[in-house]
Amino acid sequence: MARITIRPLRLTDDMDVYELMHMPNVLWGTAQLPSTSIDKWHQTIEQWLHDEYMHIFVADIQNKVVGMVRVQTGKGRRKHIGSLAMAVHDKYQGQGIGKMLILTAIDLADNWLNLIRLELDVYTDNERALRLYKNFDFEIEGRMRCASFRGGKYIDSYLMARIRQLQFNNYAENVTQLTQGTPVGQSSQSSQSGQQGQNGQQGQDKQSTQNTQQTVNTTSAENKNSISSQQTQQSPDRAKEHTKTFSGTSNASHRNSESPEKAKES
Repeated sequence: MARITIRPLRLTDDMDVYELMHMPNVLWGTAQLPSTSIDKWHQTIEQWLHDEYMHIFVADIQNKVVGMVRVQTGKGRRKHIGSLAMAVHDKYQGQGIGKMLILTAIDLADNWLNLIRLELDVYTDNERALRLYKNFDFEIEGRMRCASFRGGKYIDSYLMARIRQLQFNNYAENVTQLTQGTPVGQSSQSSQSGQQGQNGQQGQDKQSTQNTQQTVNTTSAENKNSISSQQTQQSPDRAKEHTKTFSGTSNASHRNSESPEKAKES
């Protein structure tokens, strides 16, 4: 088999692209119309080449385009997503060209555009394409009913996507952490260690509070005993003072009661 070269699309490839996209199997597996003119395809390719969000590679055999893959990146909050479309010339199918093109697209997405999600749609009856995409970790995410009109009837499509594994693992961990109330970026082990440290600190604080309360209670009890002892020691003296006061008052009253008699005697 002749050497296959994967290279970027050129404007001079318009005739080959026109022929490629009008092959019966390509028309059957895509949403292209058989009536599209060569001039229209020339304009389309020119627009693609001036679109910074469009990245196109072709499979070249002896300066003839026999396959094409296109990755269109998103904008804004969808800039991590790429939409993929691919076609292989009828005469060159089954020779590994599709694998080479999809590997080129994945390498571009993972290592150059830093895309996390690659998505595509494929007709549900395109079994060869389905097998190829599944071999490269594309998964069916949904079914689009009556997605296109082909050969006089409506046909369904599968929505398929490939999530870059490293980023998906980080995404899944972040979702788990958010669900568990753990700050994003903190590992579960660190969270557990932090929780254990927090529990240990709370235990120490609780024990310290209990010890302080016990010390206060002991000091209060000692103070009460000391006050009670002082009151007990002071009681006899106070009793004597009260007795003296009472006795003094009684004697004064007795003298006052005797004064009239003494006055009379005088």
